[in-house]
Amino acid sequence: MLDYQRLFDKYFVRLSTFAYRWVGNEDDAKDLVQDAFVVLMQRQESIPAEGSVIKAFLYTTVKNLALKHIRNSQSSSKAIDQSLLFQEESEDSILNSIIESEVIGQLHEDIEELPVGCQHIPKLLYLEGMSYEEVASTFDISINTVKTQRARAIRMLREKFLMGIIFLFSCFAATYMLFQK
Repeated sequence: MLDYQRLFDKYFVRLSTFAYRWVGNEDDAKDLVQDAFVVLMQRQESIPAEGSVIKAFLYTTVKNLALKHIRNSQSSSKAIDQSLLFQEESEDSILNSIIESEVIGQLHEDIEELPVGCQHIPKLLYLEGMSYEEVASTFDISINTVKTQRARAIRMLREKFLMGIIFLFSCFAATYMLFQK
């Protein structure tokens, strides 16, 4: 039996990033990802419980749901134009979107694994888009402390991220092979 909560936690950011590229709306992207997990649960018996197969299934399902969403949500002529554009996306472009989504997802995971004190500053700077001054004000610390903590977090992330990239590329090879079938 699949651990859906673990799968959801692992792939939600990645799949939402991927879906956002197609629908251009964060809430719609998140809804599509949730719908993809519903489809996975409905078809669990017919899908091998291998990580790369499940990941490929989820990406494909999100892509198909995004196309359906585009068709249903826009005026007919605009939807047709968008659908054609979406269908004309080359496999390389789709694969690049998957890679980008995976890198962003890995970055989120790596930030979550930092010591609690190191998590807050990179989250606010990079994920929330706050300035050094805003972060310093939020924590009532100096800008130099923000910069020092940022540098420390980057150093730790760099080490984690390099190992993660090696792992991701091995996963991409398996995923790419699945998309070629």
